Amino acid sequence: MKQIQDVSEFPTLFWILELYVPEYQSKMGSFQLEGYILATSKQLWNLISTDEETGETAVRSCLIGPAVMNATMSIGGRPIPEVKTISGVIFDSTELRPDRPVPLLDIIAPDVIDPTATADEEQITKEIRIIELSKGQKMGDEVLTKVQNNHLIPKRLLGNLVKKTLTVKTTSGVNNAKVCLGGLHRDKYRLFVDAIKSGTLRVPEGRPLLDVAQKKLITFDRDNLSEYVIVELNPVFDPSIDAFDQFVDVYHSTIQYMLETEENYFWA
Repeated sequence: MKQIQDVSEFPTLFWILELYVPEYQSKMGSFQLEGYILATSKQLWNLISTDEETGETAVRSCLIGPAVMNATMSIGGRPIPEVKTISGVIFDSTELRPDRPVPLLDIIAPDVIDPTATADEEQITKEIRIIELSKGQKMGDEVLTKVQNNHLIPKRLLGNLVKKTLTVKTTSGVNNAKVCLGGLHRDKYRLFVDAIKSGTLRVPEGRPLLDVAQKKLITFDRDNLSEYVIVELNPVFDPSIDAFDQFVDVYHSTIQYMLETEENYFWA
């Protein structure tokens, strides 16, 4: 079998995405599901599958890597937690919510963090308008407005454009991760770290994977994943390449990168 493209050097990214699934299929029935996905993935992968009977082609997007689904189902007006450690998420980015033009998994406005990014410093030149209140006559500055008063000495607001060199500093990726995942999303991150350290998410096979398009959890196995072509890893659609093996390889590469640079990923 041909080897897949080497993605081992790609950094693993944190993805935080808002989730809305109408008619989510759970063991208790079909209910509305809302919440968040905290996922890890090298990148956003694109999938193609073709139905052998109808010949219809479906296009999906996918995040491959350890993840946490932290959501609630609305059952009889009561919120019921649906919290799962999963091995990835497959979704249709064109399927929109009924109340607003946002995909069910909000890929339009995700928080994406690269914990390996270094702090940076950049100098930029900006024009800044300095405003001052002047008494009497003063030439050479732009008069913004005149202040009306009963005194003999006129007052004016003057604007003077000057160029300033500013230093812009960005924080490191790991600090960004600590701020984002240590605050609002701490509960999801804590569950993620515990699942990695306990070994729960070390192996993807047989574990649940969220398929938003099917509105249910499926199993990370050959039956469910071999039908796909991962476009970035099989651009010529070579039928001898097994997509399931690619899913497994990418998953292990995603988690291995985190374990090898764990100071960037596991700090809570």
